[in-house]
Amino acid sequence: MPPPAPTPPPRTTPFPTPAAISAIFQYRFSSSGLDAFDTHVAPDVDVTITGQDHQRAGHNLGKADFRREFERTNAAIDGEKNLSKEVIRVIGGGESEWAAVEVRMTGTTKAGKDYVHEFVYTVKFNLEGKISVIRVYADTAHVASHNHENKVGRSHIGDDLRKVPAKIAV
Repeated sequence: MPPPAPTPPPRTTPFPTPAAISAIFQYRFSSSGLDAFDTHVAPDVDVTITGQDHQRAGHNLGKADFRREFERTNAAIDGEKNLSKEVIRVIGGGESEWAAVEVRMTGTTKAGKDYVHEFVYTVKFNLEGKISVIRVYADTAHVASHNHENKVGRSHIGDDLRKVPAKIAV
């Protein structure tokens, strides 16, 4: 069993520092890892998975929707076979409510193929230090290919995701 994710250091700035944000995003792809990540997410988080005409694109409102979509997106991955996630860099945070988090995830799919996915989250923190907005910029062709090979279906909300207006404030 891998060691637990690091605990973010106490805040000394209005928003989490890059080191604290990196620790938040070191969660494991398991229910216990998602539980730890959830403690850093506002209940009404506004999540957009960017892209056009692919299975995961859309807009989710609230932590429960985001969690269900996240679990579905990762259904193609065999979590028992050396799944790892690495935060490459964090830009922003600290004095800024916005941060970009570059991530690399590697592992093996349930079909036995290598899975190497690089993606970026842009996140906005509220004054309580909780993530209130998440935008995911992913290699959607890569994800769609693995989802197809592993028979992972469409988003739980389906095409209706594109009908929810974004409410992101800058």
